[in-house]
Formats: sequence, structure tokens, C-alpha cells
Amino acid sequence: MTPQELLAQIRAEIEKRIEEYDVSIEKYAKKEKSIKAERDAWKWAELKSLLRFLDTLAVDAPEGLDEAARNYTEDYVSLETAKLLKEKGFDEGCRQYWYKGNIVFSRSEIRNRELDNYEEEGWTAPTLQAATKWLRERYNIHIEPRFFPMPDIYRYVIIHSPMTIENIDSHPQYFNTYEETCEAAIKHCLENLI
Repeated sequence: MTPQELLAQIRAEIEKRIEEYDVSIEKYAKKEKSIKAERDAWKWAELKSLLRFLDTLAVDAPEGLDEAARNYTEDYVSLETAKLLKEKGFDEGCRQYWYKGNIVFSRSEIRNRELDNYEEEGWTAPTLQAATKWLRERYNIHIEPRFFPMPDIYRYVIIHSPMTIENIDSHPQYFNTYEETCEAAIKHCLENLI
């Protein structure tokens, strides 16, 4: 079953339930202060909200995510960096993980060791901030993105503790966004310093 077919099936089921609640609400609303009518009205509203959410999904998008979701993923480490983090021992709880090239959002926190139990490979997708915090707390490596207003570019500095001249890395590469800078710095630390 394709994603489009699955969404169509879910949508049809939700629309059917909404119609049932419409009839129920109309029937029981005639009774004064009907608890059933009130409860059904809440369920009806939840289903309408779910229907609006389904309408926002763009399953035809190349990555299987709509534009807003793709932009949102820039706050998370890339798949390549997620693999490096797992290899280096990152096992903090995350509410999102990489699965088949997409970020999947979970209802509860999941760890890399839990993803190892599944048949398919998966990697937790921490936020850039969570990954830099892990590097700071576990390895005493501090990442500092630096902004240069002319011509609006970023670079990063990595400081290893204890702070000595030998333990400061300033990288000559420039980046267009803060997120790209953080991603590159995290990846550099994982590949070269740990």
C-alpha cells in the first residue's frame, strides 16, 4: 500500500466517524445537558483537527515530508552525523529518529540501544543543541558558532578543556547558516577528536 493510499484510507475512516458523531450529537443534543452529546462533540472536534493535520501532509514530496517539516529537520543532526554519534556512544533519549532516510517523530523518548532491537536500522536524531551538550558534558568539547555580519557568514571554534592554545581549533571554512555551522562542527569533533 502506498503512502497516498494509506492516507486516503485513514481519511475515509475519519470522515465516516465524523458523520456518525454528527448524527449522535444532533440526536442527543435535544436532551438538556446530555453528557453523551458533550462527549461526542469533543471527539468530533478531535477528529476534525486530525483531518486538518492529514491535509497538511504532502506525501508526494521527494523526502516524504512537506516543506515545513523539511525545514524543521534542520534543527536535528543529519543522518550521517546521527550514525557517527551512535558509533561514538551517544545513547540519550530523543523523541525523533532516522528511519529509511526520514526523521520519524515518536510519542515517547527512544534511545539508540532500543532502535538496535528493530529489524531495520535506525539512529536517534538529537537536536543540534542536544548533540553539542553531549559533547560538552561527556568529552569537555565546546563548540562556538561565530557570526560575521559582513557578508553574513558563520564559522566555528572548538575548544577542548583544559583551555590552552593547542586545544583551540578555529576552522577556516565558512557556512551560510547557524545550523550548517553547528552540524559541521559536531561532525568534525566526532571524526577527529573522539
